[in-house]
Amino acid sequence: MSLINEMLRDLDRRQALAVPGGPLPPGHVSAVAPPPHGRQWFWTLVAFLMANFVIVALVAWGAWPALCRAVPAIDVVVVALDLALWIGYWPFR
Repeated sequence: MSLINEMLRDLDRRQALAVPGGPLPPGHVSAVAPPPHGRQWFWTLVAFLMANFVIVALVAWGAWPALCRAVPAIDVVVVALDLALWIGYWPFR
């Protein structure tokens, strides 16, 4: 007997064992129901917050040295404004 005939007989036997609505024969593959989406909003929110935290951390990490380098320039501006105010209100004018 050929291999094809054996496969066809096996297929006929499996179809005969299958009862609609009943248990499936061994080795039968069927689709499963999709998982429920009850907590999907929670994990979406967690992912969104983590992504925002990473973005803020990277921006702060890159901007912090620039802010530290800008402090002397800000000090010069503050001293110049203070000097201008001090000279403007000099009592012996």
